[in-house]
Amino acid sequence: MLKIFPPVVLLLASCAASVTCSATDLHFVEKRSGVSHQLDIANLTMDVRGVPSFNYSYRQQGPGCTFTMAGKAVAGYDDDGGKVALEVYNPQGADGKAVPPILAFHDGGVNFTVARKEMLAPKSITFDTMLDTAMRAKTCNKKADRIEIGFKKIVP
Repeated sequence: MLKIFPPVVLLLASCAASVTCSATDLHFVEKRSGVSHQLDIANLTMDVRGVPSFNYSYRQQGPGCTFTMAGKAVAGYDDDGGKVALEVYNPQGADGKAVPPILAFHDGGVNFTVARKEMLAPKSITFDTMLDTAMRAKTCNKKADRIEIGFKKIVP
């Protein structure tokens, strides 16, 4: 037992050092103008510095069209001499009052926002990306210059 126990402890310690927490996968669906928008979030993790990230897969499907994109989004952060500060925004609602703070995630030109306190278990998430000409030709709305959608419906 003593020969097995130390390697197990080292394995658990190294796992804790690389990922401090992980959440379950999420599946969001929204429908707009006959088009189904799906966002799958997987591998919600936080590294040892406290920076959360996740893998995503977005799918848009309507009559005669299907558009997909996928990647890895990482929370925005500043690294100041070994201290990490997450990009947390304090937006205002339509009434001008403060709403709960949000955390921004990025993957190149794709942006996500999540409520700060729900960063590893979001109940809702926004998805926003600009479309170049080639991407626009593949989407269901060929005239849109961006995809901007708030997902609020989690599907089991």
